[in-house]
Amino acid sequence: MGNVSSPLKAALDVLRDLRNEVRLIVDHGGLTGRSYREDLERWYTPLNAFLSIGPPARRIEEVIALIEAGLCEVLGPDARAEVDEEQEQFVAWSAAVPGSRRRAAALIDARLPEMDIRRTADPLIRYLLSTGQCRPFQIANPDGGTYQTGGLGSRAAAPTT
Repeated sequence: MGNVSSPLKAALDVLRDLRNEVRLIVDHGGLTGRSYREDLERWYTPLNAFLSIGPPARRIEEVIALIEAGLCEVLGPDARAEVDEEQEQFVAWSAAVPGSRRRAAALIDARLPEMDIRRTADPLIRYLLSTGQCRPFQIANPDGGTYQTGGLGSRAAAPTT
């Protein structure tokens, strides 16, 4: 039966099937910088990852076990955290979930960080950036501006004299 009788499964299959087409569009310069940022990075990629990829089943089982043991609490989307230095605690919350503010002695941020060579700790990439041998990947916009994706771009332009 699968995606033939389930609109949800059919929609997930469409998202999965679109991934390669989206890759081809990006690889061949088919997006402006603005569209890359707004439509791909901020809308399509997170939606696709959430709906059609998700974590492995084993990781879900492990998190469920931690939640059931009272050792882990999920706050909600766009969680924020700060340090209360006076109380020596973390304070975390999700603006999307009323009453989600929690205090804790330990905080684990299990989200994958966004890749960005401008914030890398890798000494080789930092060296290549500082010496102009590479730069962040840039995508042009029709207005003449560019968007830096944080990916690895080609060698920086040679300085003009």
